[in-house]
Amino acid sequence: MLHKKELYEVSRWWKELDLISKLSYARDRVVECYFWTLGVYFEPQYSRARVMLAKTIAMISIIDDTYDSYGTVDELAIFTDAIESTYYLLATTSFIGMESVPKEAFDWLMKKPKIQVANVTICRVVDDIATYEIEKKRGQTATGIECYMNEYGVCEEEAMREFSNIAESAWKDINEEFVKENAVPRETMKRVVNLARLIDVVYKHNQDGYTHRRKC
Repeated sequence: MLHKKELYEVSRWWKELDLISKLSYARDRVVECYFWTLGVYFEPQYSRARVMLAKTIAMISIIDDTYDSYGTVDELAIFTDAIESTYYLLATTSFIGMESVPKEAFDWLMKKPKIQVANVTICRVVDDIATYEIEKKRGQTATGIECYMNEYGVCEEEAMREFSNIAESAWKDINEEFVKENAVPRETMKRVVNLARLIDVVYKHNQDGYTHRRKC
């Protein structure tokens, strides 16, 4: 019942924004955004955090679609300048829902610790692997895989393998930092780890389960 109440709140907010009718290229995936939050904050007491994180992911999804399917290179350069300085602040908003999180945790995250950089890296490279074939069929040539192939003069298979190696290395960084980091509560760090775990679930078997809904 609590999950239904939260999803209703997020869905109503999303419907009132009405972005999908204004941005035809954007994906309408608010339920999937909420699913992500359940993996990050599954404990009942983090209801507020789940709602805030679901809204955050939905807005980041719009930004991602703008890069992939809409803006020109010149337009996106301006867009990047506008959001670059605020991205990490946006990514930390969900911690507000964890009322026990001290200010030190926010300060720590804003410094881009190694565990968070590894988290972002996993999200990026796993997404690039899973969406590559679809984006190639759409005629997109500026994908992460294509850029790597062109820059290093390697084949598609080798580029894919290297991206997988990058993700594996990032997982090692996450495990190492989770064990040795003492600057912030373990409860806070678990959220970073859980988000990386959800990436593995959503893009399981190198398939884009976020864009293309599938039965569990």
